[in-house]
Amino acid sequence: MNHSPFYRKQPKADTAVLLIHGILSTPRHFDFLIPHIPTEYSVYNILLTGHGGSVADFSKASMMQWKDQIASILTELEAQYDRIFVIGHSLGSLLALHAYQTHNA
Repeated sequence: MNHSPFYRKQPKADTAVLLIHGILSTPRHFDFLIPHIPTEYSVYNILLTGHGGSVADFSKASMMQWKDQIASILTELEAQYDRIFVIGHSLGSLLALHAYQTHNA
């Protein structure tokens, strides 16, 4: 199975959608949703650190790494887009809520 992240970067977009999958999942979780996101929006369907590889890779990942990964991505997106929508599933929802609390404080 392909666990690669998916990016659809629209050159003139003012809106981006960040998709954060759940624990032990992959960006493929959002395959059903991407066709419904307006084509004028950029899409960042990321792969969380430690996911999509071996058990050893996953065991080395931590919640702090995931929080930092999301914060870093949001900082990059904020420099490029006026609006950012964050959609998470399971663990991805918790990371999205944490990012909202800490990024907008």
